[in-house]
Amino acid sequence: MKWEPIWNITHRYLYCRCVLRRSTPSSLCPEITILINHRCPRHSRKVATHADYGDVDYHQDPYFDQFGGYNAFRAMVYSIFPDMYDKALGGYAFIPEKELRGVLDDSISAIDRLGETFEDAVHEYMYDVFEDADRMGIPLPDYALEIIRVSREQTQESKMQDSLVHPDAFKDFLECPMMQEVEDILHGRWSRKRHWAVANC
Repeated sequence: MKWEPIWNITHRYLYCRCVLRRSTPSSLCPEITILINHRCPRHSRKVATHADYGDVDYHQDPYFDQFGGYNAFRAMVYSIFPDMYDKALGGYAFIPEKELRGVLDDSISAIDRLGETFEDAVHEYMYDVFEDADRMGIPLPDYALEIIRVSREQTQESKMQDSLVHPDAFKDFLECPMMQEVEDILHGRWSRKRHWAVANC
């Protein structure tokens, strides 16, 4: 008999998608990804002092399969969001100069191999970034606003279902040990010692 967690929740940084916090992985269900707009300690020109769960080999991370692999994901960010690559992700901290050519070649291979699957993943990434910027009041070009509008319309039904959840349930979620651990990580209060109840919340 093997114990398996029911939930498979991973918190990732919005831009680079590095792992901020991860529950014990489960083979019973796919990853549930929660995005956090915060500075990643690996991909920033500014010093980030907090430790997290992100010291893993992202080339082996199945999350990036939707982009055709980690290199294809990095090439997508580099090509579509050059300012974000340079300023928010520290440029060569995200893609070292010696890796850039190979990273771009991998993206061409991924586009040919995955087709619409890659396009859908790119569109979803763009929506996540633009929607967060819009929520913060950052002016966006018309094409970005159109991506937000279309994506919101496509998910209207699920949003209506979400609205049926009692507000106390959302409050309880924010106060659960998992979310408290996320806050502790971001504020430098977390050590790498994992507690069973927290790691499996």
